[in-house]
Amino acid sequence: MGRTGSRGSRDGKRRRRREPSARPKKETTITTEHGELAIRPRQARRGDHEYTVWELQPGEINKLPRGAVQADVTVQNYGMGGPRLYYLDRATDCSTCGHTFVFNAREQKHWYETLGFYTDSVAKDCLACRRAIRHAKLRSNAYQAALDAVAADPKSGSAQLALAQAIYEQYEHDKRGSTARGIAAARSAARLGMSEGLLLEAHLQRLAERPGAEAHALARFLDEVEGASRFKVLRRAARRRLDELKK
Repeated sequence: MGRTGSRGSRDGKRRRRREPSARPKKETTITTEHGELAIRPRQARRGDHEYTVWELQPGEINKLPRGAVQADVTVQNYGMGGPRLYYLDRATDCSTCGHTFVFNAREQKHWYETLGFYTDSVAKDCLACRRAIRHAKLRSNAYQAALDAVAADPKSGSAQLALAQAIYEQYEHDKRGSTARGIAAARSAARLGMSEGLLLEAHLQRLAERPGAEAHALARFLDEVEGASRFKVLRRAARRRLDELKK
């Protein structure tokens, strides 16, 4: 009998875990700046944890301004403000360029439901500035990787060429880095058998505003790769630039 009672007790605990009395079961409404909206409870699970969340009733999204997008509250990571039941376009000023931009509803849904950002996080920069910041970080990472590769093998032509390219990209887009360091890496690459180093030197000389040195590097490149089919496109661009410098 004692064994039966113990098993019954365990079964009772299982039933209580499946049907917690604290779970809300009724629909209700919330008051928003757009009027009252009907919401309903929905069960969600994350790992072994089951909990109740509230979502908009079907059709309630139509009461909101045009462009509103219904949220899936079961996949959000809740911030201090809790879940977002819907998304609306929101205008804000970019913290980088200062221009007003729209953080649109569909982008918000992607942020909070696909990328996993917390629901109290918001876009501080416009899309163009976010892309520029992201690309600048990629260039910075490429530069660091090139530095590491040259440090590991200074006699590697491809490593020196990658460093020259990374410095060129950073200076061209971000006005960061040393053109002198890039020119030195480009010349090292050329000495180590990488003809592209001469062309990169020309590009870096252009950034340094030394047209005579740029023309000299272009002429050396054209002599070096004369007749090489794989440099056909680069030769054409180098000749065109050299002609411009001679005018």
